[in-house]
Amino acid sequence: MMRETNIIRALASLLLLGAAHVHGQVWSERIVQAPSDVTPSGLFGWSVSLDGDLLLVGAPGTTDLGAQSGAAYLFQRNTGGQDQWDLLRKLVPIGVTPGARFGTSVLLRDGRALVGAPSDIVNGIALGALYVFEEDAGGTGNWGFVQRVFAPNGSSGMHFGEAFSLGDLLVVGAPDYDVDPNNAFNVIGGSAAFVTDLQGQFLFVDLYDRGGVGRSQAVFADRCFTPNGASCAITPLDSLVQDTILYTPLPVAGDLVSTEAAGFTIQSSGIQLIADTQRLVCTVVADPNRQIHTFVTQADSLVQEGYILPDTDQFDLTNRFGESLAQLGDRLVAGAPGSPLTMPLGRVGVFDRDPLATGGWSSMTQLVPSDPYFGDLFGQAVAVAQEVVAVGAPGHGLDDRGQVYVFHDPAATVLDTREELTISIAPVPANAELTVRIANDVPGEVRVLDAMGRIQITGPIMNSTAVIDVRAIAAGPYVVQVIPQDANVRGRSLPLLILR
Repeated sequence: MMRETNIIRALASLLLLGAAHVHGQVWSERIVQAPSDVTPSGLFGWSVSLDGDLLLVGAPGTTDLGAQSGAAYLFQRNTGGQDQWDLLRKLVPIGVTPGARFGTSVLLRDGRALVGAPSDIVNGIALGALYVFEEDAGGTGNWGFVQRVFAPNGSSGMHFGEAFSLGDLLVVGAPDYDVDPNNAFNVIGGSAAFVTDLQGQFLFVDLYDRGGVGRSQAVFADRCFTPNGASCAITPLDSLVQDTILYTPLPVAGDLVSTEAAGFTIQSSGIQLIADTQRLVCTVVADPNRQIHTFVTQADSLVQEGYILPDTDQFDLTNRFGESLAQLGDRLVAGAPGSPLTMPLGRVGVFDRDPLATGGWSSMTQLVPSDPYFGDLFGQAVAVAQEVVAVGAPGHGLDDRGQVYVFHDPAATVLDTREELTISIAPVPANAELTVRIANDVPGEVRVLDAMGRIQITGPIMNSTAVIDVRAIAAGPYVVQVIPQDANVRGRSLPLLILR
């Protein structure tokens, strides 16, 4: 039966060759093939991470140190030719066990590589673990193993390391953590927190029972965010105590996210969360399609910055739009790997922040592979760095060994030389008059837009200042846009919170 299924997949893939192309901008493509020691069903490309000219790829299904022990490979750009990605090092963990699925999750940052092994056996128990490697451990450029991170008080089969987030501290998901195995009505799921000591080692703090969470988390603005069904648990990092769990309806297109000046309140629940120092990104399910919502902080509150609605001609619920996310600066990448049964071809959307666009984000391109393979899960993992986007297709090939694609932005070398505005708004939050000051002496207009991108009020810039009366606008998150008349000056926008 498996042989017949593979033949059908191969024939379907042949029909697709030559039909796949890139929608929007034409991005050049480089294929990173699975190394020769990746075994059938190795799933090379299940996870990817970029840091400059380095690419880290996980292959959790490969038989390396035992069945499905997994593997992780580090590639470097330009070593064998312009824009070529050549194998630099295979990361060798110490202590990983058969069935560990090492490579399920990966992160590459500042000379350090973190690799999750959620089924790893620790002290005789299937707790899961996270392996840490450093670039110069064991010698310059050696990328040696330095630490095995785990939660000592966890439960068997909790899949610690399936996902993690690194910010001011390390938060590792344990989606099947069961705080009370004897309680049949207990809701499982949790996250573990770690701090860093002076030597750079991760020190265990505690394992938190969150109930149904742990498959995704993000550290942002001194908080840890973890999705939980129809809620989002928000934990302050300083106290490491869960301070709120909100059970609220999922948002639909155009719904606003409620905010409180005293702290964080988030109305959307996410199936995928990522964050950097600039923003929090959340994929939500809103019938009939998934959406992506972005948030920033303002006056200690979480404010919705924008949203991305999928192009229904290319993305729908069966695509699993937003199943994977990556961001760098004002660029956001969303994977839609599809399903081998209902939507066999995946794709990836690339979006750039654009205050003038609906939702505040413009679609730059939709990436598809040059050699699509039926059920290849293209888009299961995505990463972005500088002018490149890496996409994992772990189901590629007759035997699911997998493949990775690296796309190059054709506009990366085109510099925006326009003068950039320097603006400030006060007071924040606002409830009556809002003053917008522009350091550049340019004429233009100031607009206040709601979360749907609809203009609520406008005002002229006079003597580098615009005063806007916002008393007629309802409380909620908005965006202030400064639109210069001079085409040689680039416009700017800032988030705004209005309270009543």
